[in-house]
Amino acid sequence: MITGSISGAGDLLHVSQPVVSRTLQHAEQQAGFKFFERVRGRLVPTNELQSIYPEVEQVFAAIEKLRFTSASVRRGGAPLRLAVTPSLANSVLPRAIERMLAAHPDAAFELATLHTTEVVAALRAGAVDLGICLSPPAVPGIEAHVLSTGQMVLATPIAWPHLLRQNARLSELGYLADRPFIRLHDGTPLGSLIGQRLQNANLGLQANIVVQTYSIARALVTQGVGYALLDSFTAVAGGPGELHAYLLSPELQFEVKLLGTSKSLDGPFAESLRASVAEAAGELRDALSGIVGEHRVSLA
Repeated sequence: MITGSISGAGDLLHVSQPVVSRTLQHAEQQAGFKFFERVRGRLVPTNELQSIYPEVEQVFAAIEKLRFTSASVRRGGAPLRLAVTPSLANSVLPRAIERMLAAHPDAAFELATLHTTEVVAALRAGAVDLGICLSPPAVPGIEAHVLSTGQMVLATPIAWPHLLRQNARLSELGYLADRPFIRLHDGTPLGSLIGQRLQNANLGLQANIVVQTYSIARALVTQGVGYALLDSFTAVAGGPGELHAYLLSPELQFEVKLLGTSKSLDGPFAESLRASVAEAAGELRDALSGIVGEHRVSLA
């Protein structure tokens, strides 16, 4: 399916062409139909193979997961299955995992990036052990522990003018009037809080672009496309010199929470994860002062 030839498959798998040919012939005999047809010197998958290929991919993925889990168990324990929201996955998580591996060199992880509602659903279904989210909703059967705090900031492209007036209302910043506002499409409590704050302020912002993650919003800002409200971790993750960032007045804060069941929160790495995430978040929170401007933006 990938290489289009027996020789290419052999090179990819580091085996001889006869081995590939025999394996393919045996698989076709077991399935009862041909997998490929030769067209202009290349092997083209048949309709029959294409119809089962998604299931084949799932089988191989399951085998790889089994190998990974088995190797982890041999090293001393099953991998920690952790789901994290995108903004934390691109900022706090890498620093936290670095700390975890320094403390537990043999630890293994299965890391997933999910939206808050998906994290909660995965926890309830037992698909992950722990989750980390920004101000998640309270859910029966899921415990939540505060690891850190953050705040929302206004982010504008680095090429745009600096804010020169303290506590200027967002709607009064003339140079933003005709610029695209990038809004997050988010059904979480934090997203609802931000939407309510903007609505109450009656700023009249026109959301030309709606995105699914703060990371996408940040990328658009750094590209010069428009301006956005970002969580402080996403804003600071890329370092200084990529965008202008301004604190809000009054502040719009959120909490970073670790989610799990009572059992998973008592797991062997849960306490170490709490400390690692708290330290990583604190490091980024301290770095925020290095990128924010001296003036605040009013959303009142």
